[in-house]
Amino acid sequence: GNRIKTLRIRAGHLNYEKFAFQNNIGRMLLRRAETGSNINMNNLFRIINALGVTLPEFFGDGFD
Repeated sequence: GNRIKTLRIRAGHLNYEKFAFQNNIGRMLLRRAETGSNINMNNLFRIINALGVTLPEFFGDGFD
């Protein structure tokens, strides 16, 4: 969860609601993802894609 929030902020998207709206992601879905709640893989992939990172980058070391 923290990784998603960190990447979002690093990309310059300080407001999660605005980021969610701009990327057609449910506001509550993004909030759940950022707080570490369980989300399905399809939604995780949508969020990773919106963040503009690859799967290896997302799951790699160097975060948190």
